[in-house]
Amino acid sequence: MRLTYRTARVLAAAAEHPGASNRLIGEQADVYDQGQISKLLARLERIGLLQNTGEGHTKGESNAWSLTILGERVTEHLALTPSARHGAPQRPASPSGGVVQTDGAGTPPLERMASRHRTKRKEV
Repeated sequence: MRLTYRTARVLAAAAEHPGASNRLIGEQADVYDQGQISKLLARLERIGLLQNTGEGHTKGESNAWSLTILGERVTEHLALTPSARHGAPQRPASPSGGVVQTDGAGTPPLERMASRHRTKRKEV
């Protein structure tokens, strides 16, 4: 799965709101279509970045999404978590011991993705 701006926003929302429902994560990530957020969350669960600890459909309860250990490592690597964005070095170490790639100005990946996303939307 390729990492899109929307996927990064969903991971960041799950990091900031552990145990959040589909609706809350969707609102935080600006994905308001319930079908889209449901499919994206299920996809992230299948690849091991999110886990659903809620009772879900079997009990008629809300889902409760949180990052897996792998999901935490990915969000830290991409500087998506609040602690990584505030006060952490501009080039934090990745789980593999590498360094998060920044542009020449030190812009982390999420900010670059957001900038490209805004530019593409204006062109359409």
